[in-house]
Amino acid sequence: MTRNAGHTLLLVSLLATPLVASAHGGGLDSLGCHHNRKAGGYHCHRGELAGRSFSSKADAMKALEGKKEAAPEPTKQQSVEPKQEEKLTTPARKTLNAVEAKDHVGETAVVCGKVASARYAEGSRGSPTFLNLDKPHPDAIFTVVIWGSERDSFGQPEEEYHGKDICVTGRIENYDGTPQMVVANPKQIALRDEKKP
Repeated sequence: MTRNAGHTLLLVSLLATPLVASAHGGGLDSLGCHHNRKAGGYHCHRGELAGRSFSSKADAMKALEGKKEAAPEPTKQQSVEPKQEEKLTTPARKTLNAVEAKDHVGETAVVCGKVASARYAEGSRGSPTFLNLDKPHPDAIFTVVIWGSERDSFGQPEEEYHGKDICVTGRIENYDGTPQMVVANPKQIALRDEKKP
């Protein structure tokens, strides 16, 4: 009997040991938390709420829902930020005449003038088309450049725009002392009477 009692006691202590050791591990619910029977309340060991204590499981659930609701906010802000950046990078553009353009090199603007001469330099490197505003080449006040790689989308710009008042939109550059603008899209050029005020 004494021997059996000793075995029973050993068996009971062995069975009880894993329960005590796993009280936090195996006894955690799906949130990684458990009710603290000794101190009261609800305590979390794993998951998003690890290390936090609550008065009840309901309070922990509210905290978890609050985290999930808060999580999409950065995504909303990220989707809004590019729109704000777009607004910053597309300010109202200055409208300049060909003479004023030389004082605005490096800026994006609208430059207007009459095409005094136009030439397709097919044999030159890059096969550019030149539209010279206000005065013909070599005394052009401002030059619009269309590279051969984009020429097809413009048709025959040296004929279409020659002698017409146009406005071009883009970045003003300086080439050998003459302001110029390289255009790659026909939408960058508008006949003056088509230009909105």
